[in-house]
Amino acid sequence: STAPGSGGSTGTLTGNVTIGPLCPVEPCTVTPDRLAAAYAARTIVVSIPGGAVIAEAVPDPYTGYSFILKPGTYVVDIRHQGINRSPELPKTVTIRAGETVRLDISIDTGIR
Repeated sequence: STAPGSGGSTGTLTGNVTIGPLCPVEPCTVTPDRLAAAYAARTIVVSIPGGAVIAEAVPDPYTGYSFILKPGTYVVDIRHQGINRSPELPKTVTIRAGETVRLDISIDTGIR
């Protein structure tokens, strides 16, 4: 049996996402629409190793992303459009029931 509030048979993968630079010269003023578009273009993708995508989500600039996943091993990456490099990705993570795995992601847009 599982203790109340332990999350049962799933685990959580969550984290914040930072994307930059968004202008050739920092600091810059980025409108909320432009910021939202930058995040919308960089979907977080969860797949099984060497296989199918099982979940994807657009990260939020303020709250990041979160997936509820069955226990197992997954590969986290982003949809690559243009120059998008992330030192953290692709990343293999192991999800355990009732646990939260945090993976913060920083994406380099290549804008200079």
